[in-house]
Amino acid sequence: MKYLLKNKIFNRNIIIFLFFIFLIIFRLRNADVFNSYWGYDGGAHLNYIEEVYKTNNLPDMQENYLAWHEPYFYVSYAMIGHVLDYFAGKEGYDFYEYIVKFWQILSAFVSILIIYLIYKISKFFTKNKYAQLAAVISSGLLSVITETTNYITNELLLAFFIILLFYYFIIFSRKGWNIKRILIISILSGIALLIKLSALIFIFAILIWLTYRSIYSATAAKGGGAVRWLGYAFIFLVIIILIYLPWGIYKQKNIGSVWSINIYEKNLAQNNKLNSDFFYRLNPQIFNNPFWATSSNSFWAIIYADTFSDYHSISNNIDKNLLLEDNKKILVDSGNFITKNKFIFSIILLYFSIFYIFIFLGGIIGLFWHWVRNSLKPSINLLILIFIIGSFMALMYNVWSFPFLERGTLKASFILSIWPILMIISWSWLANILNKLKLNFLWIVIYFFILIWGSLSIFINWI
Repeated sequence: MKYLLKNKIFNRNIIIFLFFIFLIIFRLRNADVFNSYWGYDGGAHLNYIEEVYKTNNLPDMQENYLAWHEPYFYVSYAMIGHVLDYFAGKEGYDFYEYIVKFWQILSAFVSILIIYLIYKISKFFTKNKYAQLAAVISSGLLSVITETTNYITNELLLAFFIILLFYYFIIFSRKGWNIKRILIISILSGIALLIKLSALIFIFAILIWLTYRSIYSATAAKGGGAVRWLGYAFIFLVIIILIYLPWGIYKQKNIGSVWSINIYEKNLAQNNKLNSDFFYRLNPQIFNNPFWATSSNSFWAIIYADTFSDYHSISNNIDKNLLLEDNKKILVDSGNFITKNKFIFSIILLYFSIFYIFIFLGGIIGLFWHWVRNSLKPSINLLILIFIIGSFMALMYNVWSFPFLERGTLKASFILSIWPILMIISWSWLANILNKLKLNFLWIVIYFFILIWGSLSIFINWI
């Protein structure tokens, strides 16, 4: 690799630039071809925005079963639609081709901003240029991020705000905390909570971190600072509550319980049950048929396939696939037709993606070990560990509370922000290991692997 750098064959900045150009083309192309009504929830997210856009009112549960969702995302997109109306006039254009497509393009650029933030954050964790580039490429081509970008949903905007919060948290931790910086974090967290209630995972991670720092400060050799950090935690919590309060009152009065994580499923009152070994079973059938509902008796199989491949068969041109000859398409359990080539390459992609499971585990263990070696200090590493653990616990709790897998109560996109963060810490850990063992020449092999894995992921998600 030194030879490549010395002879300027490998120039990270040029490769990063070219990758982002490709990513823009990739995202915009999918936005142009993909019909948002093909997305999760049968286009209910889009219908929610339409209701706000056309009536200037929030829907109720009779009008849209997602009406219990926090409104910031839907209201923001509806307002953007009105801005377009102002410049183009309401007459003379097709709503779908003009407004809806612009919303899709907007989502595409939100996705690109997420990857750009990952690029900026990766520099805080490693100086290794190969690791930084690997984190960016792996995040940008990861199936769950691409799929969530294709259609219009609040998950993508929430991921953007959480990763933005994470970015500022790192910067403020390096520069030093003060009231102004706590206020910035608090306001961004409050907005994130108005996008989706699952923002509570990151909010609680910050609260636990602030509380731990207070305790750590009180027990440190020099002492002092405990009251200050508890004060920061109190300010943080109060501001978030004040931002959320108007919606909370409205939700309690018009829809149902303020803190219900899924009022729609709760109201159905069905008695589905998960198999007893659901949370620890590893079902390898996913490598024979990588689409829903294969391995639906295994939490980890579903999350694995949904993260690295198109498990719910979302990244498809459904209308085009319907017209294919029978010998060129396969009907999967979701009710969609996919091409036979996509079926085969999805299996290959899942086999290649096993590598990421190993570096994810290495990254998490390395993060924990680094925190322990640094005397359990309240570092960024601790915040990440809390967030990772909290995210998976929340995902498990959600599907345990609402075990209706056929209605999508378990998706990797529910914790979308965790995947690029895992990419950063995992590639940073691997770079550190290779450097210590003087095995940096293996980056040539690794990038050959990324090239194959990335090509497979592009093929699967190119609509």
